[in-house]
Amino acid sequence: PTASNRLLKSPEKDELSLSSGIYIYNSQKE
Repeated sequence: PTASNRLLKSPEKDELSLSSGIYIYNSQKE
């Protein structure tokens, strides 16, 4: 899950990363 952490760490730099971060967050929530 290191990649997911990186995406969540710098979401502003990449909008795509932000979407991925949200997807991961939703996946963990479930």
